[in-house]
Amino acid sequence: MVAWYFRLFRPDRVRALVNLSVHYLQRHPSINLVDGFRALLGGNFYICQFQEAGIAEADFGCVDTATMLKKFLTMRDPNPPMISKEKGFSALETPDPLPPWLTEEDIDYYATKFTKTGFPGGFNHYRAFNLTYHGN
Repeated sequence: MVAWYFRLFRPDRVRALVNLSVHYLQRHPSINLVDGFRALLGGNFYICQFQEAGIAEADFGCVDTATMLKKFLTMRDPNPPMISKEKGFSALETPDPLPPWLTEEDIDYYATKFTKTGFPGGFNHYRAFNLTYHGN
């Protein structure tokens, strides 16, 4: 999303943008993005669940970092991630074996990084969505 808006606001700095994961989502300036997601998709939508500090961190901390990365990176449902608040992300299926595009070496690398820092940086990215534009 950051790339889409950077391209819109600074076309002089970006010749082209190819985005393979997040589609362009036009914002309405008076609607809070998270409230819009909640109204459209419900409170189990993953972005809605990441909003309150400490909740997702505790859920992700219920299992070791490598296992959580395996669970989160290999969710099989092609729809937007809907995670029951009662079950949480830690209840996601752990793949065995890993899909061909993900190796144990990949998991080990990222687990080493996230073990040092935790996941708040990633969650905070989604928490920044909880803003309403009040500009001109």
